[in-house]
Amino acid sequence: MEENLEQLVEGAGIAQKDLHEETGSKYGKFKDADSLYTAYNNLESEYTKKCQAYSALKKEYEENGRISPEEKEKKDEVLALSREEREKLLSEYILNNAQLKDKLIARYFDDLILPSAPRLISSERGSSVVSPVSKPRTLDEAESIVKDILSKS
Repeated sequence: MEENLEQLVEGAGIAQKDLHEETGSKYGKFKDADSLYTAYNNLESEYTKKCQAYSALKKEYEENGRISPEEKEKKDEVLALSREEREKLLSEYILNNAQLKDKLIARYFDDLILPSAPRLISSERGSSVVSPVSKPRTLDEAESIVKDILSKS
């Protein structure tokens, strides 16, 4: 057992010489190997209890709609408020949270359906609206368009 302790002490980067100089014992603050072993077992027992308690809380948290006791208490407090008080609390929370406010504004703009702007031709004086190009559907329409163009020139 003493060999294991020496290996642990060396593995942890602590020189036995330093421990012996500080406390007068090669087991640190413990009198002998038995008291160190007992303390270790007590510590391990406490750690196991804490892990079990944590697992139980985690399981309860997951089963109860993922709400921690603090969140549940806060939720109950908010539900006890009147509608106006809840709306005021919510608006204050949103307005004081810059990231949330930016997300809401971005979502609002994404949901807007804006009509497309008309195409414009730039000129020296300003811009003007371009009329849609008419394409002939039949040979007769094409002939009349060509005659109009030729008659203008």
